[in-house]
Formats: sequence, structure tokens, C-alpha cells
Amino acid sequence: MVTCSPDGYVSALGLPSQNLSGTLSPGIGNLTNLQSVLMQNNSISGSIPASIGKLKKLQTLDLSSNKLHGEMPSSFGDLRNLNYLRLNNNSLTGKIPESLSGVGALTLVLEFWAYEPLVVKSGILYNTEPEMPIMSIRCLNLIF
Repeated sequence: MVTCSPDGYVSALGLPSQNLSGTLSPGIGNLTNLQSVLMQNNSISGSIPASIGKLKKLQTLDLSSNKLHGEMPSSFGDLRNLNYLRLNNNSLTGKIPESLSGVGALTLVLEFWAYEPLVVKSGILYNTEPEMPIMSIRCLNLIF
């Protein structure tokens, strides 16, 4: 379902489990009033476009259980209102962008084994260089 604000702007894309395929267009960054994108459990492939960082009002992004690959764009750090990011069950690799450390109260759901190693130093969990402390973890499953 596509939801629009009273003034006619797209504010939410709720399209979970719709058998969608194809790629995420860089044009998604032009939907600057988006607050929620729920497109989990589809067959969306390709990489996540960096233009997603233009969605300054975005609060929730769930692209889990798709066929996405590549690295998380560093532009995720521009999403200052983001409070829920779920990308598990994809084929994403690389480092967790350091820019995400600037996003306030973010719940981040990833498959950590697909990313660069995590390190515990002095009771603080880090990903690889440059060090980005992960300040709070509610649940961490390290079972492989």
C-alpha cells in the first residue's frame, strides 16, 4: 500500500510480501516526505542506492529478506530521524558505515556474520577500523 500525506506527498510504502522483483531505483531519494518503507520479504535485488540518504524524514526502513547485495551506503548516516533499520536475510557485505553512529536511537537488525569482524575492547563492541562504538545492544545472537 502506498500512503500519502494530506497534502498529497508519498509518506509510506507498505509493500511487504508482494513478490516484488527488480532493483531499488535511485529515484527513491526524490520521495523526500517518506517516513516509512516496509518492503521486506520480496525479491528485490541489486544494491541499496546512496540516494536513500536524501530521505530526511525516514523513520523506519525494512528491506529484510530480499536479494540485496553490496555494502550499506554511508548515506544512511544522513537519516537523522531513522529509528528502525532492518536489513537481515540479504547478501550485504562490508563494514557497517561509521556514519550510522550519528543516528540517535536506532534499532539495527543485521546479519553480523556477513560484515567485517566485530571486536570487543574494554567492554565496548566495535566493528573494524575506523572504530565505531556500538553503545547499546538489546540482543546479540552470535550463533553460526
